[in-house]
Amino acid sequence: MIESCWIIRKSRCLSSYVIWWSETTFASAVSEKYGFELTVVEQTTIMYEMVKNGEVDGCFEDIPVVGYKIASGQVDFKIIHEDPSGQYGFAVLKGENQELLEAFNKGLAELKSNGGYDEIVNKYIKK
Repeated sequence: MIESCWIIRKSRCLSSYVIWWSETTFASAVSEKYGFELTVVEQTTIMYEMVKNGEVDGCFEDIPVVGYKIASGQVDFKIIHEDPSGQYGFAVLKGENQELLEAFNKGLAELKSNGGYDEIVNKYIKK
């Protein structure tokens, strides 16, 4: 399961201003629940720059995305809250590309059974 998370700069504590990369019902609900002022931008690169520059206190992002950025040294952020409610999927048109779907499922099952999946996650997605 892929998780989403809340992210802030390592040198900062979360107070009242949070940024979101797109307007969603979920973003509005989280903002209302926790009392954040919601700032919406159209590109995640802008979102990261605003956090980095201290224009906002933090942002929301999928763990694999920001985990890779943290692990590769692209950002100096820390994850302060994880939400295990999100998932990613692999899809093909119904009734089409069965060979691709079977190959994907077989490869994923093999990676999970031989520990390769966890190795990849641990190498490229730093929490």
